[in-house]
Amino acid sequence: MNFLFVAIPVIVVLVGLIFVIVMFSDSNKHVNNMDTARQLELERNKEAALEEVRKLKNREFTLEENSNEMDDLNSKVNTQAEEIEKLRAELEELRKNSQKKEISNIVENKSILNFSKTNIVKGLITKEYLEKKGRG
Repeated sequence: MNFLFVAIPVIVVLVGLIFVIVMFSDSNKHVNNMDTARQLELERNKEAALEEVRKLKNREFTLEENSNEMDDLNSKVNTQAEEIEKLRAELEELRKNSQKKEISNIVENKSILNFSKTNIVKGLITKEYLEKKGRG
């Protein structure tokens, strides 16, 4: 317990001392140690950075002024997206209808699916021919 009574004031004094040293030290000491050419270059770089920040701020204001144009573009994009969705729905309907028509055509034309021995042999010979032709 006696240790805490000694340790806490010592820690407070050390932290206070470090704070005072940092506050009164010269934070621009590195600038004073540079030669004049480097100091001028540093100043130019600072001015260029500030100018870029000003440009960025001005761009934000121009974007706010052009918000009407952005709204127009957004509405155009939304209408195009709606049109695309409509076209996709129509395409799906056409696909379903065409599949139904093909199925009905196959059912109506029973002669298309004629499985006889001669047709099966002709099909196997044709398959072998196409495989050989594809390899060569």
